[in-house]
Amino acid sequence: MGFTRKRLEVYTFKELLVAPLEDGEDEYLKYRAKKRRNGAMYEEAETEIEEALTTQQRVKRRQIMRRLKAKIAMGRKRAMKKRATPEKLKQRAARRARQAMIKKLSRGKDKSELSYSQRKEIEQRVAKRQSMIDRMAKKMLPTVRKDDMSKMAGRSAKK
Repeated sequence: MGFTRKRLEVYTFKELLVAPLEDGEDEYLKYRAKKRRNGAMYEEAETEIEEALTTQQRVKRRQIMRRLKAKIAMGRKRAMKKRATPEKLKQRAARRARQAMIKKLSRGKDKSELSYSQRKEIEQRVAKRQSMIDRMAKKMLPTVRKDDMSKMAGRSAKK
């Protein structure tokens, strides 16, 4: 019995509510409350994307996106002025690889031309080939980086 147990702090319900915290309160509680206030919208979207959407969910998502389109447009405009981070470049490469795989599986048809059932089938087939898409993305990374650099060079030349 040479070890000692650390006493865990148990928080009450009121301590975990999303409410402005006063000075002198636990820093961790302040941090978590701020995270909940600022990031609640984005965390919900990430969890919902993982599963296939029903028709009703698609309609609701469309309404939400229509409401947020001005905010999204401003964010995109600001982001265009900045150089992409390595993480962002990886995401772009992964997206390109995924789109290439979809195009290959749909025999060159545009995704918007396909019915919802065809899209669902292709999405399932793409999900099975994730390792192949990851390899394609890794190969596309230098191309994506070069495209980003040329975009930034074009921006500075226009000024």
